[in-house]
Amino acid sequence: MPDIRPFRALRFEPGAAGDLARLVAPPYDVIGPALHETLLARSPRNAVRLDFPAVVPGEDPDERYRRAAHTLAAWRSDGTLRKDPRPSVYVYEQAYRVPGTDVERTQRGFFARLRIEPFGPGSSVLPHERTLTGPKEERYRLLRATSVNTSPVIGLFKMLQAMPPLPWSAWRRCRRMQTSRTTMACDTASGWSRRGSAEPPKPWLPRPARVRL
Repeated sequence: MPDIRPFRALRFEPGAAGDLARLVAPPYDVIGPALHETLLARSPRNAVRLDFPAVVPGEDPDERYRRAAHTLAAWRSDGTLRKDPRPSVYVYEQAYRVPGTDVERTQRGFFARLRIEPFGPGSSVLPHERTLTGPKEERYRLLRATSVNTSPVIGLFKMLQAMPPLPWSAWRRCRRMQTSRTTMACDTASGWSRRGSAEPPKPWLPRPARVRL
């Protein structure tokens, strides 16, 4: 059974950082040069400065990661980012329209810690796609420089039949955004609505049979 645990997130403080819609960025691997420039211009505190630091011609290859580490330290010092006081599981919801259609969809999940396991027979963590050496090395260098995981890995899971599902009350709190634990609610320039809430550890902490990464 996968070992899933709560954690203390490091996240934007709206009062210091400003409008969250100007701070969020898509995953690094879908950001092209034009979008990268747009995100940099959108806010001096846009997350792309941490998750996908710019490459400056002629500089040492690792300088971009050191620059991200310096930015992270500065943002933590000036209050742009703060660490939550207690571990939580972070419920997350994204609402979007399928490109080229009028179909609207909502996907829900949660952020938590997952213990790393070697792939193989008997493992409760399964691979779902091939990964490339270059991107893995780039992510490792950023992780090594910042000591922060800026790019969570998406996992798919199926609940054990004997376990109750994550209660919909948690999702309703996420959708209404009416609790003091609300961590984010914004509409991005790409048309996605993003909402999240921090849920303290409870007996219903998800316990899937396996997780596919």
